[in-house]
Amino acid sequence: MKLGGRHGRLPWPGLVAGVLLLLLCLWVGGASPQQALLSYLFAFLFFTGLSLGSLALVMVHALTGGAWGVCLRPALLAAARTLPLQAVLVLPILLGLPV
Repeated sequence: MKLGGRHGRLPWPGLVAGVLLLLLCLWVGGASPQQALLSYLFAFLFFTGLSLGSLALVMVHALTGGAWGVCLRPALLAAARTLPLQAVLVLPILLGLPV
């Protein structure tokens, strides 16, 4: 499988934007680290909830079968595939526990 997907483009612009925004969050959060970590925790839980909910729906469809999830399956699988990224994104929360 190609890294760029079926369109052949690499996801570099999104990755660069994400890293720059994370650095901006760290820079702005220097004034109030507790508030920055609380905001990061909220965003982390929101997006992890979307990933886990999508995974749960895929598993329920695999158990029950039927045609109700056939159209949803590609989008749900794409959302569930972000779970390894969520495992990496928990590191700032774990490092900020003393705050």
